[in-house]
Amino acid sequence: VTHLEAFAAGAQTTPEVREDLLTAAYFLEERGRLEAALGAFSRLKAASRDAETGFHYAYALALLARPREALQAYLDVAYTSSSAEWALTSRYRAAELMVRLGRREDAVALYRELASRSEGTVQGDYALRRLAELSPSPEPETAAPLEDPAHAPAPAPR
Repeated sequence: VTHLEAFAAGAQTTPEVREDLLTAAYFLEERGRLEAALGAFSRLKAASRDAETGFHYAYALALLARPREALQAYLDVAYTSSSAEWALTSRYRAAELMVRLGRREDAVALYRELASRSEGTVQGDYALRRLAELSPSPEPETAAPLEDPAHAPAPAPR
């Protein structure tokens, strides 16, 4: 792993080395070497703005408990990527981070957008389910006042 960390930190981000660097970053991420993986994803992201690298950069930030930075990185992929798949997945991740950060209204707005974009799909159903979970529950109805025993209906015959 140490050799991979050194490679990830020092390798050129040329097109010829890009796949090896990406593989090293994934491996480091899986092994919990998140700072090293983040560094590699950051270098890859600076060299080419592909959606997959941007997504994994955001994911590493989230794993490192840096939710505000992760949210911004997910939103960057969600709204600048030409990859519909990575953009959609990034929107879901962003919505979840919004909830964790206490930005419930922003999350609800994003889930509404996702539900309308993905209507009739598993993703759309998930967005609808999350909307239902995040929507404030209706106020419980107040119980009717107890009837005065003198005016209560007679018990049913036995």
